[in-house]
Amino acid sequence: MTDLQIIINRPQLTITEQITQLTITEQIITLGLGTIGIQGATGTSGGGGITNYERTFTQADLSIAGILPVIHGLGSFPSGVKIWDDSGEEIGADRIEVLTVNIVAIALSSFMPLQGTYTISIAT
Repeated sequence: MTDLQIIINRPQLTITEQITQLTITEQIITLGLGTIGIQGATGTSGGGGITNYERTFTQADLSIAGILPVIHGLGSFPSGVKIWDDSGEEIGADRIEVLTVNIVAIALSSFMPLQGTYTISIAT
C-alpha cells in the first residue's frame, strides 16, 4: 500500500494516491471511509515559525477503523503528541504514525466509541 501524500500549496491542494472516492466541501476532505478536517495550526511561534498545534475532535472525526488523521502543517517531525479527554485526563493513543512532516495518524480504536470532546496537541 502506498502512502497518501497531501501537499497544500495555497490556493490549490494536490493529492496523489489511488483513491476510489474524493469529496471536497469547503475545507473538509473526505477520502473513502475517513474524514480529514483541515484546521489551521494554533499555538506559539518562535524564530522558526509555529512550533505547536492544537485542536479538538470527537468520535465523528475518526475513521471507522478508529484513526484520527491530523494535518498539522508544522513542517517538521513532532517531538511530542498528547491527547486529553474532556475531563482533562491525558490518554495514550494505541499508535501514533508520522506520515509526513505535516501529517500524523493517531490510532484510537481501543477508546471507541469516544465520549465527549478530546484535545490533541502536537509540538515540534
